[in-house]
Amino acid sequence: MLAVIKEIEAEPFRVDDAFMAKRRALTDWLTKSPDLEILLCLEPLSLDKERPYDSSLFAQMMFGQAAYLLEHPGTPPGDETVFVNGVASAVRAYRKLLALHPEERRAEWDQLDTAERQHGLAPRVKACLKR
Repeated sequence: MLAVIKEIEAEPFRVDDAFMAKRRALTDWLTKSPDLEILLCLEPLSLDKERPYDSSLFAQMMFGQAAYLLEHPGTPPGDETVFVNGVASAVRAYRKLLALHPEERRAEWDQLDTAERQHGLAPRVKACLKR
């Protein structure tokens, strides 16, 4: 599954049938796996279900968390680093979204992008986890 996550991270906005089938299978596996627990804190992300690409950004956060947990067995799902890696994965997907659709630019995501590039996501995520 880690290889599938990496493939999806590389091109999170592909829409061909084979890719979408992999994405659905991964999502299904993550939601049903008794060995991998994903905890979501959406506060750092400015998501709008009316925007066409936000479901992909949300999924990428989940996939980023899963990748970290798979690469670091024994890490508790609620560990701050797991959340930071999930948000970082979503931010990297946002960059790819802008390359494809510059009209999707958003100030909140640009701030997360800047924070990620400056290694400053942890304080933003930590604030979310304390609420």
